[in-house]
Amino acid sequence: MKGRAARVAHLEAQTRTGQNRGRVPLALRRLSDAHLRDLEDAVSAAGGTGLPVHPWEDLRPGLSDPERAAWQWARAQTWARLEDVWTRPPAGTADVFQVEAARLEGLEDRPARHARAAWAMLAALAAVMLEEGTA
Repeated sequence: MKGRAARVAHLEAQTRTGQNRGRVPLALRRLSDAHLRDLEDAVSAAGGTGLPVHPWEDLRPGLSDPERAAWQWARAQTWARLEDVWTRPPAGTADVFQVEAARLEGLEDRPARHARAAWAMLAALAAVMLEEGTA
């Protein structure tokens, strides 16, 4: 079984170019071991590029305005590559995505694990991007 450092290095190697190359390592280090394992599995399932699932594609009914803004930001980034320029996420986006990842806790089928990892990774990326604006 791969260790945490090997998982992070493997995922970082796929994002060595572009604007997000510095953000991805910071975001990966924020993930739990379980999220990191599931993210690696998800990226592998997608052939090593991106994620096989985009749980934010279909807006869930009853989203609040801040939740809707966060989901719309995620949808806009879905087809952007990590080396592309990403727009700044709305305030609170990281928290919204952490809640979405938590909703999937306890579900262990592969699609749920991949979706949970996708939410966790976007939460971490959003947090890194939002912190850049306050540094």
